[in-house]
Amino acid sequence: MYLLLGELKKQRFISMDNQDNYCLWTKLVELAGQALSKMDLRELARPRLTRLMDECGLLCHLGIIDQGNAYYILKIESPATISVRSHEGKSLSLYRSGIGKCLLAWQPASVQASIIEDLQWERATPTTITDAQQLREELGRIRARGWSFDNGEDYPDVRCVAAPVFNANNDLTAAISVVGTRLQINEDNRDYLAGKAIACAKDISRLLGWKSPSNNSPHHKENIMTLPKIKHVRAWFIGGATAEQGAGGGDYHDQGANHWIDDHIATPMSKYKQYEQSRQSFGINVLGTLIVEVEADNGQTGFAVSTAGEMGCFIVEKHLNRFIEGKCVSDIKLIHDQMLNATLYYAGSGGLVMNTISCVDLALWDLFGKVVGLPVYKLLGGAVRDEIQFYATGARPDLAQEMGFIGGKMPTHWGPHDGDAGIRKDVAMVADMREKCGPDFWLMLDCWMSQDVNYATKLAHACAPYNLKWIEECLPPQQYEGYRELKRQAPAGMMVTSGEHHGTLQSFRTLSETGIDIMQPDVGWCGGLTTLVEIAAIAKARGQLVVPHGSSVYSHHAVITFTNTPFSEFLMTSPDCATLRPQFDPILLGEPVPERGRIHKSVLDKPGFGVELNRDCNLKRPYQH
Repeated sequence: MYLLLGELKKQRFISMDNQDNYCLWTKLVELAGQALSKMDLRELARPRLTRLMDECGLLCHLGIIDQGNAYYILKIESPATISVRSHEGKSLSLYRSGIGKCLLAWQPASVQASIIEDLQWERATPTTITDAQQLREELGRIRARGWSFDNGEDYPDVRCVAAPVFNANNDLTAAISVVGTRLQINEDNRDYLAGKAIACAKDISRLLGWKSPSNNSPHHKENIMTLPKIKHVRAWFIGGATAEQGAGGGDYHDQGANHWIDDHIATPMSKYKQYEQSRQSFGINVLGTLIVEVEADNGQTGFAVSTAGEMGCFIVEKHLNRFIEGKCVSDIKLIHDQMLNATLYYAGSGGLVMNTISCVDLALWDLFGKVVGLPVYKLLGGAVRDEIQFYATGARPDLAQEMGFIGGKMPTHWGPHDGDAGIRKDVAMVADMREKCGPDFWLMLDCWMSQDVNYATKLAHACAPYNLKWIEECLPPQQYEGYRELKRQAPAGMMVTSGEHHGTLQSFRTLSETGIDIMQPDVGWCGGLTTLVEIAAIAKARGQLVVPHGSSVYSHHAVITFTNTPFSEFLMTSPDCATLRPQFDPILLGEPVPERGRIHKSVLDKPGFGVELNRDCNLKRPYQH
């Protein structure tokens, strides 16, 4: 007995008065107060949860966290609900349940870290989170959007949405949940039910003294203060001049031997005999792939790839890092503007530096999407069509037609130094392909900056009888007057297009003023997604199309939101164009390819750009900061 009394005294449940009599002490009073507050919370919440149950037709719970454990303290069951086993007082997993994750997400950072460190991981279903890093990333997404979701993580057929309840000090007090089967809560109604749960949680919070929303409240639509900051930026490269040929990745020109992309293709260097046969002979593949990764202080990462290689790594690690680290993950436009202005004195009108900035920008968008749990296209305002349809760029439009593409774009093989004989050879190629593909399949020519106005005009008119849809990038980027003249002289009905190698927003504005029909920026070279959105707006204002140059998922998430992009480009990176290979293979994991020339928007429904970095590639980090 004395041992028990001693322990109760030690824990402040009892004390002794002046006559050595035992009396109740502060800890017991504190516990009684807590119990009474929970009873008050139950009674405050009961009519609101009952109304929520009526609105949703589903089971509703009120839960709390106490000493590192979660519990139900109120259950409102719908008579129409298929039975889901639960009871008041039942303990819950903090990492496998909707209420548990919601309660954990809004704990102070030190408390949250301590709880996560002590968790005993157990995989209850295939969707259970069993890794501390994954849980931290999930909690970040929950805080960003203001509600949690249990995707069958404790019981495979049970789904749940939960929202936090706060008191007058904006401290987490409890969480409410709406629970049902996987048939009752699904992709079609999950967001609706989450909205209902948030509204109910706000109502209860107000009754507890919570005031009008502030920037750091999860009930505030622009929940900026809950977003993490960027802790690190890193840059790697693969391929390039010092590597073996054929690394692929972001530098898609870096292919192995006997690849169509390095066959006898007309370039600005074709006038020099020693560089005529192969583009790699003049160094088209010397840069290699740049990989930029940004890491938030909650451990989540975003990344992107482009063409800048080792030199891009230097720019990121030794210059651009200062504009990235310490910023909120949503500060994409601020970072973008600072990078552009800080590099003006050595960036010029694009090129290597702009490729690097583009890569950073894309990595930031990827991170932002992953933090808030949304695909990038939804961050841009959502899809304006259900699917993207593609034409294929490669040496075999006839094979592209068999694969379901709407058109095929071929490279030209001859230029002004070849005279009329060169025109005849390229026209013969177009004529042969028209015969193979029939009258309606789109055929286009990619001239890759290799021509002048006179030659391009002659070629366009010579191809007109074969219903050539457009002639592309005939002139170097700076020849705006040349593009204006080419558009004026082009055959009626044949479009003139360009933009792949333009590198600034200003250059696209000037290009748009020439009157060409389609602008074709590369999102990995023009300044990133932030600039691509602005280019699309310029084109739309003039009634022009914007059809980005390749770039796989980085273009997909943009073009599905653009009303002036009715189709997109798929670059054939298989050597003979006979099979479909992801453009950035092998550096991206999960990179989609079209099926019958199309990609449905549901394929893009993964956080960020929906791809992962293949860390099995030979990633090299030559610089650090």
